[in-house]
Amino acid sequence: MIPRVYMTEERFVEEVKKGEMPHKTYEDYKASVDKLFDELDNEVDEEEEK
Repeated sequence: MIPRVYMTEERFVEEVKKGEMPHKTYEDYKASVDKLFDELDNEVDEEEEK
C-alpha cells in the first residue's frame, strides 16, 4: 500500500490563486488524489500477484 500524502488546504488555496489547480474545491482535489492512489494501489497489487 502506498502512503497517501495530500497538500494542505492552505497550499491548495495558494495554488488555486496562481491558476495551477484544475480542481475547484479542496474536496474535489482530495477525491482526485484518492482516485489516483486507488489506481496505483491496484497496479502494485497486480504486480505483487505475478
